Amino acid sequence: MPNRERPLILLAEDEANVSLVTRTRLEANGFRVRTAADGEEALTLLRKLKPSLVLLDLKMPKLDGYQVCRFIKQNPATRAVPVILFSASSSHSLALRDKCLELGADDHIRKPYHPDELLSKVRRLIQRETLDARHPESGAAPAAQDTGPAADRLEPARSYSHGSEATDHRAEA
Repeated sequence: MPNRERPLILLAEDEANVSLVTRTRLEANGFRVRTAADGEEALTLLRKLKPSLVLLDLKMPKLDGYQVCRFIKQNPATRAVPVILFSASSSHSLALRDKCLELGADDHIRKPYHPDELLSKVRRLIQRETLDARHPESGAAPAAQDTGPAADRLEPARSYSHGSEATDHRAEA
């Protein structure tokens, strides 16, 4: 697949070993990856490259992941770019998830992560971003495709009528 057709991911991670492993995994699965070692570099590359998705570590030098995410989601030129926040924190995971969603992040993942979980989240968000770009009037992808913690805020639950009763299929997932 030519480079211009492969989605570009901006990976902002200050730990070199985590960055290398994550980049290698993503590239082996068909993504192009550019890395940034701190928040300022991430913003510079974001403006320059216009990536399909941003993976942000929360604790980085210069600007942390919270600050970078806030900038991305408040800026009209970048707010549609999906963001996944990385965190090594195991304490207060619900508070962390809530903070990530409050900032507008599309999802979060705790380090160390399972490679399949990371790839699933990346693919889902890039697919959603691609669908949104092709059909801007449709909004987010159907809720049935959303499986991460951000699913509840992406789109209202859909109800389908079966005879006289309506069923919320998202609640079954």
